Amino acid sequence: MARGRLLTIELLNDDRLNQMSEKAQRLFLRAWPHLDRDGRITGNARRLWAQIDVDQFENMDRIAACIDEWIASGLVMRYESGKGPVLFFVEFRLHNLKLTYTEEAASVWPPPPGWHNSRQGPIPDCPELAERLAENIGVHCHYKTELLRQAQSADNELQIETDSQENAATKIAELEARVAELQANLTANLNRTVTVRQPEANQPLTGHEVKDQHQHQDKDQDQIHHHRTRARLAPQLQNENDENDENDARLLVMQELALDIAADCTEWLGAEHVIKTEFNNPAQLANALTWLWLWELYDYQPNYDPYMQVDIHSRYTKDPFRRPDNHIGVMITQIRRGNRAPLHPADQAALDATIAERIVDKAQAACAHPTRVPDVLHRSA
Repeated sequence: MARGRLLTIELLNDDRLNQMSEKAQRLFLRAWPHLDRDGRITGNARRLWAQIDVDQFENMDRIAACIDEWIASGLVMRYESGKGPVLFFVEFRLHNLKLTYTEEAASVWPPPPGWHNSRQGPIPDCPELAERLAENIGVHCHYKTELLRQAQSADNELQIETDSQENAATKIAELEARVAELQANLTANLNRTVTVRQPEANQPLTGHEVKDQHQHQDKDQDQIHHHRTRARLAPQLQNENDENDENDARLLVMQELALDIAADCTEWLGAEHVIKTEFNNPAQLANALTWLWLWELYDYQPNYDPYMQVDIHSRYTKDPFRRPDNHIGVMITQIRRGNRAPLHPADQAALDATIAERIVDKAQAACAHPTRVPDVLHRSA
């Protein structure tokens, strides 16, 4: 744990803090430097007193009431964990943006309900809360980026889900319209048959005429049954088509991302040909992406933020390519052997997020500019 924490003017001027009793304010500020990197500390009143105010014996029995004031103000959350009660100072990370997060020990307590850990700090699951916290950060930083990504992810998922439901509803409506059209055609054919035979009502139909009439009726009934079945199974068929389209879109996005990164590898001659022809199945393409992503992260990008470079080197203490003079050869050999790059979990999560964002962008572009007529329209023509 660090030897101190930043106490900002914004926190001292916060009405929620100033409306507490004097003793609650004092203990709140004494607890602030003892928080871990995620703003958490024990919620056991006696242990908290022993940690932050052990010399004031008269406060040992009063600290529980002060904790209740903290929680009532909304600045602190209390929750239970496997290691006992925990206090979470909700806005601690906002006042410590320059905290060297990755260089401090991880919190010994799990995140509170409705929150999850990220590589830059605790993030709320609620998109609205994430957006509100991001608005309170006036500078650009990695933690603000994580908050905005959480706020935008829910909007993208909602848009994709809404588009899928609208497409399914459209197909069902088209199939129902087709069924109604076939029923109308069947009724018209039956009426036309009766009308044609009306002048000769006294004459019985021949064997061939009866057979042809029955065949036409059976054919129309089969078509109606077929389209009714299609309408009933449309949601299931839509899910299967969506899954296939998602797999195709993911493979295309992975190939485009690999080509984008490989374009920076000026030493890899013929990279485009190898990626499109040799590494064209999902498993090999996924392996190739991990190695290209690691190549781009490590130390071959001179325009990277120096603080980010320090963060990257702290995760990879040794050169993962082992032979920096021939890193292209190392990548190709490992990909052909079916090996993935030893990506740090944080970097693997960043790669997955990049792929997901590109898939969402393509889906939104396709909805905005459709270029393919739905198959159901071809079948109805």
